[in-house]
Amino acid sequence: MRLFALAAFAALSACATVQPVDGPATGAPGRNVTIGDGFDGGAIAVAPGGLLSVELISAAGAPYEWVVVETPAFLRLASSEKIAAPRPANGEPIVGGPVTNRFVFQATGTGSGRLQLALRSFVGNREVARTWTGTITIR
Repeated sequence: MRLFALAAFAALSACATVQPVDGPATGAPGRNVTIGDGFDGGAIAVAPGGLLSVELISAAGAPYEWVVVETPAFLRLASSEKIAAPRPANGEPIVGGPVTNRFVFQATGTGSGRLQLALRSFVGNREVARTWTGTITIR
């Protein structure tokens, strides 16, 4: 079961990429930047006082959840939420379907540092299945 859940997650996250509203693609720090799996390991520039949204996919029903592991001192977690995939036309929920995990951070100062999130089991030994890391620069 655990192997199936990890394989399902890998398939879902491989097709999920959120593009920036402004910022990394334009070379200028963005005021409101939204990123996803495609920026894992990348560098992200955000304007002072701006918002950084990190959106990562997980599988509903799998015993794993995205959690914040490391945050630079100049970022504050403003909110986090899980957004289920839209229901199909027949109205039936998608059992085990994709869930978007959105973490919104507010830039409270300037600097450069590492932001890390982990897909961690919420049962048993709380094993980490995967991590997402970005270098955040506020300038």
